[in-house]
This record gives sequence, structure tokens and C-alpha cells, in this order.
Amino acid sequence: MADFQTKNKDRWMTPNTEDQPIIDLIKSTMNGISLDVCADINEQVGASMSFHDPMNQEYFESRGDFSKLYDCFAQEGWYQWGSKWYMNMPFSKPHLFLGKLLDEFDLAFKDEVRTPIEAIVCGKSGIVSNQKTGRMIRQSFNAVCFWGAGSGSRVAFVDQDTGEVKRGANFDTVFCYKGPWWRDFYDQFQKYGHVMLCEQSLLELM
Repeated sequence: MADFQTKNKDRWMTPNTEDQPIIDLIKSTMNGISLDVCADINEQVGASMSFHDPMNQEYFESRGDFSKLYDCFAQEGWYQWGSKWYMNMPFSKPHLFLGKLLDEFDLAFKDEVRTPIEAIVCGKSGIVSNQKTGRMIRQSFNAVCFWGAGSGSRVAFVDQDTGEVKRGANFDTVFCYKGPWWRDFYDQFQKYGHVMLCEQSLLELM
């Protein structure tokens, strides 16, 4: 568990406000959320099933809520909980969470799951420029939205303790889409930032 020490800076809950209807955008893109991979203690995303991330385990335990301790790394076969996944991952170790998510896509393919899997991942924009995670995204995802690009606006996340919307983050945020309906993602998210198509989507356009 040493690799997953809880850090306060990792507690950034997804907002859903008039100016930033992010949860609504995600649900509209994928027609719902069946699995929230890194749910907050209030499960405010409203997914059908919620896992938690090990980096937040101490927080859950401090609140005395053990019912939500479904460690996303301990679960295999995420497709058993549906085909529409959202992951607002801890920002300090993105390669571990992206790697696990891609492993679950591979497992669904190996197990011949017929329902197409979709996933939207929230992270710092640095995951795109980082050599390791950037390669994962460019080669395995379909599209990336750089939220607020051109407008200077940044995501105002929600405080996990108070449930209140924080001031705008001091970093830029991206939303990465993996799945067959990347055009829907483009249509929904291009209103709020610049959407970059990745290698798989560009090949479809050729």
C-alpha cells in the first residue's frame, strides 16, 4: 500500500454546475455512467456502481464508511458492472491508473465482451505531454479535450470535505475519451475547450 499514500491534492471532485456541467456532459456522451472508478465518498457522480482508489482509503476509513471500499485495483473484469466508465483519477500517479484502465479494456476484449466499452478519464493536462502517459493516450485513446483552452478558464473542482465548489484549479485539465463513439465526445466537449483527435480516430478519418 506504500505506493498509494493519500495526498490532499488528489481530492478533486468532479463539478456539475451551470458553467461547468461536466457530469452532464459525460453522461450525455456515453448515455450514462455505469462505473465510477475513483468515486468520492458521496458518490456524487451518480454511477450505477462505484469503486474507490487506494489513495483515498484512509479518508473513507476516517469517516467510518467501509461500505464503499471497493478498491479499483483489486477488482478485475470491470465490464461486469457495465460498459460506460468514468475515472477522475488521483493526479499524482496517473500512469498506474491509466495502465489499470487499459488492462481492463484488454481483458474485456480477451473475454470477448460484445458490448463496446467506453471510458472518459479526467486528469491534469500534463498527462498528455508526459512521455509515458502521453504515449498511452495517443496510442490507446480516441480524443482529448483540453478544457478551457483559448478562454483561460480552468475547472473549479469540488471540495471532498465540504461539497463546495473550489476556486479554479491552478492547473489545466483534460478529459480523455476511449471508445467507438468519439464523435459524440467531440460534439459535446468542443463547446468547452479544444478537442484533439488521437491516432485511432485519425485513422478512421483516412
